[in-house]
Amino acid sequence: MEAARLPIHRPRKPDLHRSGPLRHGFLFGHDYGHGTAAALIAAAGFVLGNGLISLPLSRIGYKRAVKSRRYGWALFAYWCTVASIGNFLDYVPIRTFTRDGDMGSMQRGLGWSPWMILLVLGIPTALVLIWLLARIMPATLRQLFPNSLPQRTTITILTPCATFGFYGAAGLLEGGPISHHPSAISVLIILPLTILAETVHLHRSHRRGLS
Repeated sequence: MEAARLPIHRPRKPDLHRSGPLRHGFLFGHDYGHGTAAALIAAAGFVLGNGLISLPLSRIGYKRAVKSRRYGWALFAYWCTVASIGNFLDYVPIRTFTRDGDMGSMQRGLGWSPWMILLVLGIPTALVLIWLLARIMPATLRQLFPNSLPQRTTITILTPCATFGFYGAAGLLEGGPISHHPSAISVLIILPLTILAETVHLHRSHRRGLS
């Protein structure tokens, strides 16, 4: 006689793409009560960690190191600044269009589309990138390597490599197929163009200084 088969209960997998509860603070099928609070927690690393802690501290450390003529520590603080700004790019726009991780939690918690996240956080990201390339890096080159063109050229090349190459490539490793596109643009287009523009500007400025 064939044994009776007992029904097996399988828990239903949460639908991560539902437009209803997920947009009102229900993460992974559970009610956490406050979607905005969940979004703020998700944004803590991006806004608090980078924007309000590591970036200001790295700039303060750089200025104090230069003032005390500790140029090795000043260079270390400069690269901390580059890492902080690179993390901005890692989040926006590289991982903006994902439904997983911090950016997905922000979208669901606030009920915003990825395009709204890109608009609100993309503008500050673009501004700090311009600040890095147009103000911070040239000032660092003048203060730390005033008479060494090879060292200035090295920093000029490595800075875009760190931001648009290392941090910009994050979408090639995680975030899904959608994140591959902004990462490819960052690595294959923005990176070489930035290196070319910055090195040409550096060498022209050097020649003008010698004339």
